Amino acid sequence: MKILNIILFGLLLTIFSKNEETKPVTPKIDSTYYYDDTIIGIDISRYQGVVNWGGLPKTHFVFIKATEGIKLTDMMFQRNWDSAKKYKIIRGAYHFYRPYVTPYDQFKFFKSVVKLENGDLPPVIDAEAYSKYSVKYQKDLKTFSILLEKHYKVKPIIYCNNPFYKKYFADSFYNNHHFWIANYITKNIDSVAPHWDFWQYTPYGKVSGIIPSVDKNYFRWGYDSLIKICINR
Repeated sequence: MKILNIILFGLLLTIFSKNEETKPVTPKIDSTYYYDDTIIGIDISRYQGVVNWGGLPKTHFVFIKATEGIKLTDMMFQRNWDSAKKYKIIRGAYHFYRPYVTPYDQFKFFKSVVKLENGDLPPVIDAEAYSKYSVKYQKDLKTFSILLEKHYKVKPIIYCNNPFYKKYFADSFYNNHHFWIANYITKNIDSVAPHWDFWQYTPYGKVSGIIPSVDKNYFRWGYDSLIKICINR
């Protein structure tokens, strides 16, 4: 009976642990800066449907999907882009990078859709699509970054998860880039990704003004620093 109880306890502990890993975490802000200085934002695409911008809680910034590859413009991009400006929320546009399309064609497509203004965040490279050609993928991402910087006169923000950062972006070329890291498991992002500037900490956020779940984010350095990284020509 004692052995049976031990086995049952082990099974329950395993089940509980697996369930815990899938739940959204409550972020723990490191003691090196203050929670009140951490700026809150969201990122959205067509999957969030029609946003009631007037009904949103206090939101300091929003990343908005603009393009993907060389053909897909997010159907809600222009509406969301214009609304963010109207409601005075700092806005950023992101491109979902496809590894099997040239960086030159993706750049031409993105710049044809996204016109950045003073006060907007730098363009964002969303790097989450895997490629079996790792060396070429890394080279192409650098090329895409250079093209964006030359056109918009600012280094792009890089969005990725921890494995992508280690595989493609742990390179001195990116020393002066800002990183937006997706990590939904840890309660203390500094312990696994000390390089972060933006942290996407859950994809299950509930926000008034948006019916479906939405990604929620923190900016690490405070509002004044957020303003400083915005475009200012």
